[in-house]
Amino acid sequence: MSNQALTWAYGLYLGSAPQKAVLLYLADRAREDGTCAWPSVMHISIVTELSVSSVKTALRKLRERGLIVPGDQRHAALGRNNTIIPRNRRSKVWDLRLNIPIESFEDVESAEEVERRLREEKREKKRAGKDEFAGPATDPEPENHAESLGCRRCTPENKADETLGCRRCTSRGAGGVPKPKSITHYPSAPTGHLPASGETPTTETESETTDVGAEWERVGMELADRFELMRSKLGLPSAMRERRDENAMCRLARHVARSNGDDDPAKALLTIGMVIDWMPANRYWLSRIVRCRDFAKHWTGIANDCAVDRLTASQRRDAEARDRDKPENRPAHRHTWKCEHVLALLGRDETTADPDILAMRTASQLNAGTKAV
Repeated sequence: MSNQALTWAYGLYLGSAPQKAVLLYLADRAREDGTCAWPSVMHISIVTELSVSSVKTALRKLRERGLIVPGDQRHAALGRNNTIIPRNRRSKVWDLRLNIPIESFEDVESAEEVERRLREEKREKKRAGKDEFAGPATDPEPENHAESLGCRRCTPENKADETLGCRRCTSRGAGGVPKPKSITHYPSAPTGHLPASGETPTTETESETTDVGAEWERVGMELADRFELMRSKLGLPSAMRERRDENAMCRLARHVARSNGDDDPAKALLTIGMVIDWMPANRYWLSRIVRCRDFAKHWTGIANDCAVDRLTASQRRDAEARDRDKPENRPAHRHTWKCEHVLALLGRDETTADPDILAMRTASQLNAGTKAV
């Protein structure tokens, strides 16, 4: 980890959250001078929780802006146990340009300058709002303002008594001005009248809809648990599950149920669970599908590959069964002293069968292909 590279990355304002996340992770994996960062695109996608396409786009944009450049690719050639990684499987090595002025980059600003500008704009808006609501200057009140309002405390008769003098004469304090009335509107129930308990009665249709929705949510959570259990049994890392993962599984289950021509959650759960159990046999999808929402997004391709694999396996089993039933593939019959052929030649049956010399010699001659005497 490079503290210098992280400080440099945090001090930049890119205007793009995915690009900033990818740049911060490259700075975290780089050396002290900002060079030799070669995490794979898949690893960046897992850490930043961005899609693989978003990571590739962010790397391309960062390179176009001049923030990163390709580094010495030989650093990514050495794998575990001092093995050499093939060229087509190596991660790309990136160098961060720490010593380049910010003005040299395209559409990049200093985070401090942006913060200072935004604070100044906020103060300007606040100052403009105060001036707008200040309003024009009012004329001074006339001397007989209290008498015109009918205030009983500030009239000439009452001014001699200091205890009756009021501190200010307003329309609210005037005796002859009517007081404003506040009217409270009490909302009524959307349909019908409220019951005595004060709660709106729930209709049968609303209750059924709530039960159906809760059932589909349960199916979505069960599918998400099954997906995570499959990856944990294989020792694969799983991203932190979010609410949208469960919602994606719930929508997928309803889509599968509608495609089957019914709204049976049990059948949808069985269909999707069968595909989840098949995934360990397919490394392509197993290495690319990390989250439940990715599984729901690529459901069509995953389900199609599962169906094709099952069809291929079924056809292979049928072909093996046909080959096994062919006469030439059956094991040859070996004659013994008690087989039906020997017994027929000697005129015996199962009760009179005897492993004597004659029966043994007849079986040997039949196995040798010679005519028994």
